[in-house]
Amino acid sequence: MDKETIHPLQLHIAERVKAVRMECGIKPGPAADLIGVSETHLRRQERGESRFSVTQLYLLARACNVPVSYFFTTYESPPDEARRIHDVLLRQPMEWDPAPREEKEAALMALWRALPSESHRNRLLNLLEVLVYAKTG
Repeated sequence: MDKETIHPLQLHIAERVKAVRMECGIKPGPAADLIGVSETHLRRQERGESRFSVTQLYLLARACNVPVSYFFTTYESPPDEARRIHDVLLRQPMEWDPAPREEKEAALMALWRALPSESHRNRLLNLLEVLVYAKTG
């Protein structure tokens, strides 16, 4: 798999997994046994060439006494990602009946995660608070 085709989040998670595994002193062999893969496959995962499953991240987090969220913290999405997600959502066919609440919430969360930084998320929260708590005229 070419590094250019690997999503930046996948590379970020791979780097965080390798770092935490090394910090807590688990060698590749036992770590591979823990998550049910070969040592060769674990090395591919730690290079970002293969994805970790949610279960594998959970097991590694438990073994190293860190929350699963550890693997995602400090990730900054690429600047063009929010626009790309927005464009994909706009290409969906619109029906007369608006999307069910769960679909709207999922779309909102996808856009939230695609925001490029914590600063952007904080500004959006401030805007939402103004909209929610604004007094109607």
